[in-house]
Amino acid sequence: MAGDTPRKAVDSFLTPIRKALSCVTMAVLFVDGKDEKAEHSLSFPGGEPATLGKDKRYTLNIRQMYRVVKREDERGPWKVQTTGYFYALTGEDGATILEYHWHPAGSSPVVVPHLHLEKGAGNLRDDLHRAHIPTGRIAIEDAIRLAIEAFEVEPLRDDWDAVLKSSQDSFERWRTWGGSGPR
Repeated sequence: MAGDTPRKAVDSFLTPIRKALSCVTMAVLFVDGKDEKAEHSLSFPGGEPATLGKDKRYTLNIRQMYRVVKREDERGPWKVQTTGYFYALTGEDGATILEYHWHPAGSSPVVVPHLHLEKGAGNLRDDLHRAHIPTGRIAIEDAIRLAIEAFEVEPLRDDWDAVLKSSQDSFERWRTWGGSGPR
């Protein structure tokens, strides 16, 4: 998302994410970092997962890293650029079901967006738990929609579908890459 100042760019980035999360949780995002040139992250307080939906059977943990960058085109003058993410969905038994990762700057040789199927997904092949299954870029809205539609998390808002669509449309309009990662 773009803005006239770094702060406005961050606000326009966070506003749709916060609204999307309001579809399934009352938890508030924590944003760290004050230095405009540094990498920042957003997560739930203490890095703890947020309880989802009216039924509270699942939790979602998120950590998304980003930078505020100066742009000299229609995406500027300031824009937030995602630099990595981690989204984890955990079941009512406390076992993690799945995790979406993208960590291009980490120590792992796997730098494309990918999915991990975890023990909470049920009886799977042992080697599948270690696999990095390529996914393409996953938005927070994708994880929320998955929780609602596939895992039947009961939304907190009746307009959840329209809110997620609007938020994701905004994300897709301003993103600078899709697919398996920036080249």
